[in-house]
Amino acid sequence: MSISLLFIFTGYFFVYNTSKKTVLNTNTFLVNWIQDNLNKSKIIGVFFLGIASVFLMSKFGYTSGVLIFLMNLLLVFSLSIIINPLKIMSYKHLIVLFCILFSVEYIL
Repeated sequence: MSISLLFIFTGYFFVYNTSKKTVLNTNTFLVNWIQDNLNKSKIIGVFFLGIASVFLMSKFGYTSGVLIFLMNLLLVFSLSIIINPLKIMSYKHLIVLFCILFSVEYIL
């Protein structure tokens, strides 16, 4: 589940940063590459979202997988739109968060 959430966030990150209206908070190499290669970035983002949806559909079944994918998609979209302008989260925070989620999922 946390791996699919990571794929959803990565796909959303690629698609979100291809927007011309996006105000870039950081000028990292990845964000600059995404802005320079818009078509490739959109394809990569949709590919990650597709992998997450296929993974969830194979794990939970078609209907449940689609519903869980859509709920996770809405969760990631809404949280990143709220938190991104506040500049609270950084890449280090996200890596730590996904490591904690991954370890808690497999311990329990």
